[in-house]
Amino acid sequence: MMNFQSFLSHHGVLLALLVSMVSIGCGGSKNPAANEQEDVPIVFNTPDTYKDSNSTGPDVRDSHVDDDAVDTIDLDSEPETTNDRLTPADELSSDDGSTSDDGTDADVLGPCAPNDANCVCESDDDCDQSFNQPCLVNRCDEGLCRLDPQPLEGQACDDDNACTTGDICQNGACVGTKFTCQCQNDEECDNGNPCTDNFCRNGYCAWDYNAAPCDNGDPCTTNDFCSNGRCVEGDFICECRNDGQCNDNNPCTTDRCSLGHCQHDFNTARCDDGDPCTKNDTCSNGVCVPGEFICDCRVDSDCDDDNLCTNDSCVSGSCRYINNTNTCDDGDECTVNDKCINGVCTGTDTCECRKDEDCPGANPCYKATCQLTTHTCVYQILTGPCDDGDVCTVGDYCENGVCVPGEDRCECRVATDCEKNPNPCLDTVCQSDYTCGTRPKTGPCDTGKPCTSGDYCSAGVCVAGQAICADCGDGACFRPDENCLNCPADCGQCPPNETDCGNGFDDDADGLTDCLDPDCVGVAPCPQTSCDTVEGTLACGGQLTGQYNSVRRISGTGCGKSLGYYYSKVFSFTAPHTGTLKVQVTNTSNQTDKFNVFILGGICNAETCLALGCNGATECPNPWAQTTMIKGAQYFFVVGDDNPPETGRYSIQAICE
Repeated sequence: MMNFQSFLSHHGVLLALLVSMVSIGCGGSKNPAANEQEDVPIVFNTPDTYKDSNSTGPDVRDSHVDDDAVDTIDLDSEPETTNDRLTPADELSSDDGSTSDDGTDADVLGPCAPNDANCVCESDDDCDQSFNQPCLVNRCDEGLCRLDPQPLEGQACDDDNACTTGDICQNGACVGTKFTCQCQNDEECDNGNPCTDNFCRNGYCAWDYNAAPCDNGDPCTTNDFCSNGRCVEGDFICECRNDGQCNDNNPCTTDRCSLGHCQHDFNTARCDDGDPCTKNDTCSNGVCVPGEFICDCRVDSDCDDDNLCTNDSCVSGSCRYINNTNTCDDGDECTVNDKCINGVCTGTDTCECRKDEDCPGANPCYKATCQLTTHTCVYQILTGPCDDGDVCTVGDYCENGVCVPGEDRCECRVATDCEKNPNPCLDTVCQSDYTCGTRPKTGPCDTGKPCTSGDYCSAGVCVAGQAICADCGDGACFRPDENCLNCPADCGQCPPNETDCGNGFDDDADGLTDCLDPDCVGVAPCPQTSCDTVEGTLACGGQLTGQYNSVRRISGTGCGKSLGYYYSKVFSFTAPHTGTLKVQVTNTSNQTDKFNVFILGGICNAETCLALGCNGATECPNPWAQTTMIKGAQYFFVVGDDNPPETGRYSIQAICE
């Protein structure tokens, strides 16, 4: 059965019309004054009617009747008389709209709805509290239940608006202060995360984690679930998650994970086929293809060296050859019992020879021939000239199978074959033409003078060193540091000639000492010069010619050998500077004369010989006579021959360095 409140809500207009009709039609009342009152249409105010414009609750619904024909009952107006009130039973007797009127005016006691004139209350308990609102209380006021704001005035309330704060009751309405808020309802707080429950609390969004099922978007997982606000994957149902899980250990495939499934794409990368004998291996169709072969062999047969005396094998790409001791055949008819020894087929040799060189004892006078049919040596004694291999002999000849040396034309073969030169500043040498000669040397020497120290060899002469006896001006002349030039106070004025040819000093200060000074020629102890006639003067780079036509001799011993040479001409030379002097004589005729050239120092005497050169014969390999020259010194060049007089022509030249 429909309750009274619902009845009023749905049939309020109809009930008002019925009440109006009863009031007019019946005309009776317990209060005569009331019968004289103006008929006032009555509208039953439902709870919605008392919501003011500031309330966020249900809106006032007054569209059931015309605004001009209906007045709202004032809460402070006097209630209708009891006789004027109708009960719902008086208005509607059944759900089908039929009415029932038993002719009685009995009042209805609560619980009463607000402003229900047909329901009498005696206390607040008779008022239906279900009509209470946040700021209105259904109270009994002089027998009529009214919605009264006074009891809740100023008290806190909730206007159901999340965007207000400090809500309090004012004149029956719940009023709050508006503020800018984030949300007004839960739907506005949807963050799109299925793993949070979203709420609008006091105008702000809040979220609580849930454990609901979800979908993490990964097609490779199923039964995903929420945990701590995120969708956690459930069961993994695919083959892979990343490229690393697809490694097939094949360098010739590029492995990747695509949509949960492994893909193995062929590549052309460098690879290693595991064979140490290949390099630059590359991938093709997923397989490592061997590159260049770099080893000696693959199999044993690759190592065959065609040697029966080695066992050939291929080990790790390298050929290995191991000597064996097998029997073999060396193909030599002269050997028997052939056997492999140290990798070589070796047999016992039964033949005397295989070629002429195998026959012992052969020499230029004893010919040996190997008979190839019998492999035996046949010897033959030869006659005639031969060469014993000695450059100093000429006319060698064969005799009884031996090469007999001919005439020995060499003066020496080593320096000890030569007579030693007494000059301490000249070394005796055997020259390249096998003749004896001298060579200036350096180093200390002794002039025999008591007042010098540090004497030294220079250009084949022993030069006095530092004077250690006295200084110039002490009244004593100490040679050679003191002389007539640098110390005339002690030594006096320079004489025109050498005064003592045996004292070891340059008395006249002309740079020539004792026998090297022409002043001493023939003066004891100096010998008489043999070069009594100087027939030409040479200069550096100069050249003179002549014909060998003299029988004059130079006596004495020079350049390590007894001169005794015939000579034709003597040439003089004065050194323009200190350096090397070379003199060469050349045979300009077609004769076989052997010309010699001597360099004599100071005076034209054999004892002053400094160097010897020769030309014109094969046994004279050194054509130059060479020595060290001193600036201002005089030298003599002598052209001679140790044979009887010849008539060949020659040229002589001097080279200065």
